[in-house]
Amino acid sequence: PVFVPRPGGQTMLCDTLADWTFYGGEAGGGSSYGILGVAATMHRNAVVFRREFTDLGGAEGLIETSRGMLSTAGDYNGADHMWRIVTGGVRRTIKFAGMQAEGDKYAWQGRAHDFYAFDEVTQFTRSQVQYVTGWLRSAFPDQRLRVVLGGNPPTTAEGLWVVTAFAPWLDPTHPNKARAGELRWFISVGENDREVDGPGPIEIDGEMRRPHSRTFIPKILAENPTYAEGSYAKTLDAMPEPFRSQLKHGDFTIGLKDDAFQVIPTDWVRAAQKRWTEKRPEGVPQTQVGVDLAHGGADSTT
Repeated sequence: PVFVPRPGGQTMLCDTLADWTFYGGEAGGGSSYGILGVAATMHRNAVVFRREFTDLGGAEGLIETSRGMLSTAGDYNGADHMWRIVTGGVRRTIKFAGMQAEGDKYAWQGRAHDFYAFDEVTQFTRSQVQYVTGWLRSAFPDQRLRVVLGGNPPTTAEGLWVVTAFAPWLDPTHPNKARAGELRWFISVGENDREVDGPGPIEIDGEMRRPHSRTFIPKILAENPTYAEGSYAKTLDAMPEPFRSQLKHGDFTIGLKDDAFQVIPTDWVRAAQKRWTEKRPEGVPQTQVGVDLAHGGADSTT
C-alpha cells in the first residue's frame, strides 16, 4: 500500500466523517503526510494548496514527500504539478498549487475537486479557503467530499479565523467545548458561522439549508517517530517564545502578532473580554459610544 496511517491523528483523519477537518497543533506531527495519504487512497480528484507554491518544494516539501509515497503508483507531471495514479483499482489525480495573492482564488472558479487540502492553513485568508471550496463536488455519486486543513497555531492575528471557525475545540472560553474528533454542525450566515444542533435542514431567512460538519484532530509530535525520536524536539526547545510553545505544544492561545495597521491591539480586546461581567461594575458611566468605521466591504459606518 502507498499509505498506512499511523495510530492517532492520521487514523482519525482517515476515519472521520466530518465535511471539514482541521488537523493541527504541534509541529512535526505528520499532518502533511496524512493529507497526502488520504488524497492518494480515498479521493479521485484532489488538490493540495500552500500559500506560496515554492513552499511545496525542497527536500522535505510535499512534492518530494509525494515522490517517496507515490512513485510506484503512477506518474508525476512536473509541468502540471500533478500526480496521476491508480490505487485500489481507482484512477486518481493529486494536484499541487499555490495561492499567494488574495485574488488568486478566482483562478479556481469552476474547477471542481472532491478533496481540498490547505497545508499551513493559518497562512491563508478565510475568504480564500471558503471561495475555492465552493466547487467541492464530484461526478461520482459514491465519492466522499471533504476539506482538510493542516497546520500549526497562528502566529499572526490574520490566522485567527481558523480558531474562530473551530472554536468549540480551540477557544478556551467557548461555553460548549468539543472533544477531539467530535462532530459539530455549522451554517455560514453572511460572514459568520452559526453552530446548530445537528445535521438536519434548518430555515435561515426563509430558506431551508443543510449544515456541514466540522471536527478538530490534534497533531502530536510524538505520533511521528521520524521526528519525535530524533533531535527535532531539541530544535523546538531552542526557539524563543511564543514560537516554542506554539510549535512544540500546539498552543493556540498565545503569541499572536497583530497586523501593522490594526488599531486596537488583540491583547487589549482579550483583556476587555476577560473583565466583562453580566453585572455592571460600580462607578462605571451609564453611557458608552461604539463607533464601527467601515473602510470597505458590505458593511456601513455605524
